[in-house]
Formats: sequence, C-alpha cells, structure tokens
Amino acid sequence: MARELKSKNKLVAKSQKVDTVSLIEQNIALTEEVYQLTKKVHNSIVFSRIVAIIQLVLFIAPLIMAFIYLPPMFKEFLGEYKSLVNQSNNSLNVLK
Repeated sequence: MARELKSKNKLVAKSQKVDTVSLIEQNIALTEEVYQLTKKVHNSIVFSRIVAIIQLVLFIAPLIMAFIYLPPMFKEFLGEYKSLVNQSNNSLNVLK
C-alpha cells in the first residue's frame, strides 16, 4: 500500500511538472504575442505624434511668416495708397 501511494505521488508530481511546464510554455507564447502587439501600438503612437508635430508646424509656420513679412508690405502699400489719395485730392482741388 505504501509503495502504491509513493508511485501515485510520483505520477502526480510528474503530471504536475508536465502541466506546469506546458503552462509556462503557453505563458511565454502569450507574453511574446502581447509584446509584439505592444511594439506595434508603441510605433503607431510615435508615428501619430510625429504627424501631429508636422501638422502643427505646417499650420504655425505660415502664421509666423505672415507676422514677419506682412507689416513691411502693408507699410509700403499704405504709403502708396496715401500718395494716391493725396494726388486725387489735389486733382479735385484743382478742378474746384
């Protein structure tokens, strides 16, 4: 009876080892799959951040350029406009 019990315990221990090993192998396989998916998600997030920065630059750059270059152009335009208005006023004064 003691021998049978010891042999049963050995069989149970061996089957538990086999079950444990198979569970560990399944766990490793699932962990690798999760790791691959995590890498894809990370790459996607990095790509979306880069695209967002590029969009921001493409939106803000023209505004900055306009802020830098338009005031001198407006000053030149206003100077010419004032001279035309003065000339037209002078012409109207001559006609009176």
